[in-house]
This record gives sequence, structure tokens and C-alpha cells, in this order.
Amino acid sequence: MDYAPESEQPLVGRFLPSVFREVAAEYMSDGRFLLLDLVGDGSIDAAVDGADRVRLVHQPVPDPDAAALLVRPDGYVAWAGADTTGLRDALDRWYAV
Repeated sequence: MDYAPESEQPLVGRFLPSVFREVAAEYMSDGRFLLLDLVGDGSIDAAVDGADRVRLVHQPVPDPDAAALLVRPDGYVAWAGADTTGLRDALDRWYAV
């Protein structure tokens, strides 16, 4: 399976930016994917409803480059987006939800 990033978003395929690493370390010790909701408005919640292999964390930041980041257990960004468009596809691509 090819896991090359398909996104135009520059964070995809890169290691999680340092500003989020402390938060990520707290939540990623169980080997699950981490979905960081950077807007904090809850709009991402429905996209991962029932996805037990994803830990959703609301981490609002001012002027984020993306509304949310899906982070693999190894710390690399698997998906980033301005909204939930493409998130479900990314989840399905990495594993069956």
C-alpha cells in the first residue's frame, strides 16, 4: 500500500510540529492515532464517531494552519485539513474504522 501524502497541505507527511509534541506525547502512549482539533469548536467530533483507534483531543490554537491534524502513532501527520473534507477517507486509508 502506498502511504505517500495526497494532500496539498504542507504538514502532511512531516513530523508533528514541536508546538504540539507535548500534548501529543500525553495522549499517544497507547498506540492510537491522534486527531488534534486545532479550532476547538467540536466540528471534527462527528467525523470520528465510533472510531476507537483514534483519540480526539481539542487543542485550540490561535490562527492554526489547519483546523485539524490526524497524527500517526509514530508522530507523523497523516492528514491535515481546513475542515473535515477528506478526513474519513484518510481514516479509511490508514485503517478500517
